[in-house]
Parts: sequence; structure tokens; C-alpha cells
Amino acid sequence: MKYMTDEEKVAVKISNMICDLRLDIERVGIYLARMRPSTTFRRVEIMTEAMQEESNDVGITIHNYRE
Repeated sequence: MKYMTDEEKVAVKISNMICDLRLDIERVGIYLARMRPSTTFRRVEIMTEAMQEESNDVGITIHNYRE
């Protein structure tokens, strides 16, 4: 059985929360910006950039459009 790294566990949790369509992710963004704007924003930005690079590397299409 493969054990998940802490990073993989966090990724699963974030993915599950964001995929919940009952969650207003725009409001989440507002609250995150109010909490610790510079640190939180920069780390989310780094995570987003890594996601974009990885999706391009593995050929993931989003909404039937290739980025």
C-alpha cells in the first residue's frame, strides 16, 4: 500500500473542499485575503502556478480547452 505524503494529503483535502459546489470560493478568497494577505496570497499563487505547469506537462484539458 502506498503511503501519501503530507503534501498529497493536503492536496486531496483542498481538492475535496474546492469541488464542493455549495462552497462560494469567491468568498473564501475574500476571507483568505483578509487573514494574512501577503503570505497567503503568495503561497496560493505558487500553488496555482505549479498546478498550471503540471497540467501543461501531463496534457490535462480544462473544459475541453487546452491551455
